[in-house]
Amino acid sequence: MIQFIHILKEAGIHSGGVHLEMTGPDVTECTGGIPEISEEDISYKYQSLCDPRLNRMQSLEIAYLLGKNWN
Repeated sequence: MIQFIHILKEAGIHSGGVHLEMTGPDVTECTGGIPEISEEDISYKYQSLCDPRLNRMQSLEIAYLLGKNWN
């Protein structure tokens, strides 16, 4: 997401926003973030029947990073 923001800034383009799927439970459907979820961890708590979702910690982390970098 940070690279996305920087690329848009360099190109002089403004994004209308972003859409992310999230859930409150401690799922392991997306890699990375503060919880350091790896590809091996994905199947541990994968509960979605459709699209993968960020868990609570990943959602808070990305919201903070977007707010800090999106001007």
